[in-house]
Formats: sequence, structure tokens, C-alpha cells
Amino acid sequence: MLVGPMLEALRRRPWIAWSAGVYVGTCALLWPVPVFGVLHAESSAVVAGVGFFTSGLGALGAFQRGRSLRTAASAFVALLGVPWAMLTLSLLWRANCAYPLGLGLFLTFTVPSILLAVAVAYALHHSRLWWKRLVFVLGGLALAMGSLAYDLGLHPQVFTYNPVFGGVLGPIYDEELAVRPGLFWAKGLTLVLAAWLACVGGWLTSKQSTRAHRQGHARRFVVAGGVLSAVLAAGVLAAPQLGIVMTYAALERSLGGHLATEYVDLFYDPTSLQDDEAWRLGQLHEYRYAQLREALGVEPEQRIQSFVYPDPDTKARLTGARTTSVAPVWLGTPQVHLLEDRIASSLTHELAHAFSREFGGILNASWSIGLVEGLAVAVEPPDGLPDPTAQVAAALRIAASDSDVGLGSGAEELARAVVQTQSLAGFWGGRAAVSYTTMGAFVGWLLDAYGAAPVRAVYPSLDYEGVFGVPLGTLALQWARHIEAQPRDTLAEAIVAYRFVQPSLFERDCPHHVPRPVRLTRDAELALFPLRISVEADTATARRLLEAALEAEPHYPSALWLWGAMQIAEGRAASVIDAVEQAVGADTLLAQQAQLAIRLGDAYAVQGDATRATAAYARADALLTPYAERSRAVLMLKQSASPEALRRFVQPYAHADAAAALEAHGQPAMAAIQWALANEYDRAVASLQMFDPENQLLKRARLVWLSNYAGLAGDNALAAELAAQAESAFRDDDQPWAAAFWADRAAFNRWLVARTGG
Repeated sequence: MLVGPMLEALRRRPWIAWSAGVYVGTCALLWPVPVFGVLHAESSAVVAGVGFFTSGLGALGAFQRGRSLRTAASAFVALLGVPWAMLTLSLLWRANCAYPLGLGLFLTFTVPSILLAVAVAYALHHSRLWWKRLVFVLGGLALAMGSLAYDLGLHPQVFTYNPVFGGVLGPIYDEELAVRPGLFWAKGLTLVLAAWLACVGGWLTSKQSTRAHRQGHARRFVVAGGVLSAVLAAGVLAAPQLGIVMTYAALERSLGGHLATEYVDLFYDPTSLQDDEAWRLGQLHEYRYAQLREALGVEPEQRIQSFVYPDPDTKARLTGARTTSVAPVWLGTPQVHLLEDRIASSLTHELAHAFSREFGGILNASWSIGLVEGLAVAVEPPDGLPDPTAQVAAALRIAASDSDVGLGSGAEELARAVVQTQSLAGFWGGRAAVSYTTMGAFVGWLLDAYGAAPVRAVYPSLDYEGVFGVPLGTLALQWARHIEAQPRDTLAEAIVAYRFVQPSLFERDCPHHVPRPVRLTRDAELALFPLRISVEADTATARRLLEAALEAEPHYPSALWLWGAMQIAEGRAASVIDAVEQAVGADTLLAQQAQLAIRLGDAYAVQGDATRATAAYARADALLTPYAERSRAVLMLKQSASPEALRRFVQPYAHADAAAALEAHGQPAMAAIQWALANEYDRAVASLQMFDPENQLLKRARLVWLSNYAGLAGDNALAAELAAQAESAFRDDDQPWAAAFWADRAAFNRWLVARTGG
């Protein structure tokens, strides 16, 4: 009996049925797509964009049939219940651990966009323009693209708060999205713009009327429009202060520190980096710059701006990217944005993007995301682990045993993977470790076999056949045969067995969700190890946060590790034994099981139970990865320490006091590690110079620590000499990848000596 009235209502309001149908079709298409198939930022942006055009076109039809602005606005906002219901329904087959946040973002993104669309349609309906639907669509596209170009094309940021499609909060690789205050200010201005357009529509209606009272309303719309215009103008002018956009001046002012080298302007936070640390970092930029100039045969025409952020929260607040390092090549000046504690792993990679601007074509980058990232990976310096070629070869060998490492089991499948990874969907659709490493190995082979000039030529054009004389598929197959011929590397196999099976963002059950115990433990680490130079450790806050993390997840290894250290330092080792023994059998990664076993051994050793401590340490040693040499060296130091010395070594605060106590207990190596944590690098070097182990593992560890601390203390000549000795020691122990890393460190320190004379 209700079908007839419903059909009649839809016949009288066809825009409702049409809009609902568009939403249903859009969400049905989103359902099978990972990340987009749940209610969160990505799906909200899609719904906001589709809803803007759907609602605006539908509103034009509604106004033609005599509907009021209030009726149309209410109807189209209510229609958002359709995509909300469908994206909520996907919870039946896809997890969304961050549903409350997703719902908040959905409302924040969509409602202002819908109201703006209806207001634009209202003003257009009462205007004298022809082809109103076409004008609406073209105007909406111009507004969306113009806002995007203004935000990302003129400002050093990776977020945009778009009035049409809601916005982008940051890089897709960030595990935790940055929800900044600027988002809400921007959406507030979108609502003000919608109200202003409604006033325009109302004024046009009043001006077209011959009735005196309607003409009187026109004056009210003029007054209201004037007030709203002032608010809009104030909002636009104050956009940097409100966090809607980020200017270079505001960014430099927020960081506060500036160091100019020959080719680089380094901007940093002086409360996090001391002057000598900033100087050394600037020299590292210069050294990597020189390496890239030689490897690629070009250099930037402009100085590179390098922005270094002290912590993820600061980086997210200023740029929208929490942990992801970025080099926005599309901007007018070459620049890189780096997290301070990730500089060693990301500096050359991001500088390579700045260099590739010189041969990147229209957008200063290749149209192939695989080439863009592959080139940056190919020129990265040694990091102590097997290089991309060795890792891909290991993955190919493992794949032949039916292991899920994301690559095919033969040269032909590997070649096809390279071809697929050239595209945006192919690159991001795969696992990050697999895509980056595979393309890094391929581009590295191109550089070695053909030189930099052909790579520069193919980078913007993608004309492999024109540059190399053969199609990409043939070239990729030649490279795959080269990979097949690589010797077996057991260390590479161990790394690949872990790295290449890590799920991508598109494979995770709860993308962009960081569980509460992880966030609490992260905050506890910052409380115990403050990044600001003058800030003392806050043990009370750290303890409270760790206890809350363990209350939420009693077996969370990282929280147990840090909480256990505090308990042991404060004489409560028994509580650590009880908690950790219950967690040892939990379903955790091998590295986390090793972490728990180490802390269990610490607790037993401090209590004087040498037998159980030795057993726990032996279990940890068996679980540690083949490349965890530092952890093994520390385990050996622990087994030779007295209970009191071990208690002082484990304590995660008051490092200078702990270092002095460890020296008094005859543990110079342990003391050196604590002196380094206290930024007393001269004293760390002095302590290690009193350490003369017979064990080869400890001998290598001593060289590594000494070279690091000597460099940080400013003795570059000693750092270079010790790094060269470390290279030789690792090579003698048949560890070529570690040897390559220390060869690079030795070269850098020798370069510093040549530039500074010491």
C-alpha cells in the first residue's frame, strides 16, 4: 500500500531518487576497494566530491519546481544518510577500527560541500545566466582544481582542505592521519561562503520582484552579504594563522633555526638540535649532494631548502605529513621535508627527488611513479643491509618455494612486475617494500649498465624503446635474468622473509588506525626521552601512560619493554617477571618475542638468578635477526655485569648519573652508551677507550660505538680512522653489507677532515 505513494513522491521529486541512486552506485564501487571501502577520510572525500555535483545539479531541478532553499538544503543533507549507511554496512565484511573518527571526518567533509553546492545552485538559479547546469559543473571543477592548485602548488604542505571534495589530510603512507585545527576553520569558511551565495541568490530574487516588501528584503541581503564578505576576507587573510595553508615564512618562523651551506639552506628547531649537530647535519647534506651530482650527472639550478622537524607532531602540524618524508618536486624551489630521527634513512632519497626535477619534464617528475621512487632508492647510500638487487634476488628465490613475498617465481613474472609497477595503481597497489625495492634494483641496474644519461632521458618520456633500443618488457626481462644469476645471500633472505610480507595500506584491516596502547607507549617514550635539549625526563607521566597502555593491552611488547626497564630500575624486578612471562607465549613477531626475552633476562639477572637470566638471554639470542649485531653485543655486556650495574644500565632516565655509576662498577662500555644518551660524547669516547674486549663481536661493536661517538664529539679524523677499522673488521667476518656501510661512513668523515682540517 505504501509503494504507490512512495513512487508518486519520487515522481514529484526526481532529484531525490537520482541523487540517492548516484550515492548507491558510488558506494557500491567503493566497497571492494581497500581503504576506500570503509567510512574514513578517503571515502569521505569521494562522497563529498560526488555529492557536491549531485546535490548542486539536483538542487537546480528542485528550484525549477519551486522548492525553497531551506527545503532543498535539508533534503540533500539528509540524503547523505545513504552513503553513510552503505559505508557503515561494509563493517559486516571489512574492519574499521577508527569508525568514530571516520564518522567525524565524513560529516566534516561532506556537509559543508553539500551546503555549498546547494547555495551555488540557488544563486545560479536566480541569475540570468544560460546553461546553468554546465556553468555549475565547470564552476565546481574550477573551484576544486583552483583550490587544490593554490594549496599544493604555492605552499610547502601536503594537505588541502577543499571546498568541493572535502580535502586530503596528508600522505597516503602516513599510518596516522593529521587532523589539524585548520580543517575545521576551512570548513567554517566553506559554510560562510555558502551563506554568502545564499544571500546573493536572495538578493537576486528580491531585485527581480516588483513587490515593495521583497525589494526591502534586498537591503537585508546586502547588509548580511557585506558582513559575510568581511568574514570571508578576514578568513582568507588569516589562513596561515588559522592553519588552512602553510607559508614558507610561517614554516621558517615555527622551526626557528637556519644554517646556510654552499648548496643547501637548512631549517631546523634549535631546541632539538644543538649548533654542532646542525652543522654536522648541514655537512651531511653537502656530502650527499656531491654524491648525487656525480651519480646523476646534474645538479639543481637553485639552492635546496631542507626542513628538518624534531618530532612527528610538529611535522604534522606544519605540513600535514606526520612521519612520511616528502620532496614536493612540483613547487617552485627544490626542497625536502624530513623527520629528524629518520634523516639517516631518508636524506639521500629525498635529495634525489630534488635533483630529478632537473630532468623531470612538465611537473618536474616522471609520469611513472615506479621510476620516480626507483631512481631515489637506486642512489641511496649503503645502510648495512643487503642492497635492493640482493633483496629482489632473495625474494625471487624464496618465491620459488611458494612463499608469499609479493613477487613471481621466475624471471618472466618478475619482468611483468616491473612493467606493472610503472603505473600509479601498480606501484601503490603492491606492498611498499616490494614496489620500492624492485624498482630500486631495476633503476640501479639501468644506471650501472647504461649510465645516467639514458636514465635521465627516459625519466620524463617513458620512451624505453627510443632510449634503450628495446621495449620496457624486453629490458625488464634482461634485468630479471641478471637477478636470477645473483649468488645466494642468506641475510637478504632473512630480511625479505620479513619485509616483503608486510601488508600494504591497501591490505590492512584498519588503515590509518593506531591502537590506543601504541599511542600511549609512543607518548611515554617522548616523556622519558624528550626531544628538546632543555627538557628533563618526566618519569611520572611516562609511568602513568605505560600503565594505561598495559591496562588496555597487557601483552603489548613495546610497553612491557619500557615499563619493565622502569620497574627494574626502581627495584621491582619481580613484577616484571610475572608480567613478561605471561606475555612470552603471546602471538607476537619474533623481534618482539626477542625483546620480551631480553627484558625477562634483565629481571632475573637483577634478582641474582643467573641460571634463568642466562636461559632468557639465550632464547633472545636465538630469536634475534641475523643482522641484530648491536643487540647481541649488548646481551654479552649484560651477562658480564653485576646485578647493580645492570640495574643502572637498564634505567631509562638520568643517563649521566647512570654512566658515572657504571664507570664505578667497572663497565666502561655500558657507561659509554649512557654517556651518549646524555649527549656527553667526549666522555663516551673516553670510556670506550678503556674497554678492550677479546671477543670479536664486542671488538666490532667497540669500533662502531667509538666511531659514532667520536664523530658526534667533533673528532672527524678519529671517526674516519675507526670507521675504516670497522669496515675491515666486518669484511674479515664476511659481512659485506655492514662493511659497505662503514666504508661510506669512513668516506664521509674523511671528507669532513678534508674540508675542515680536523
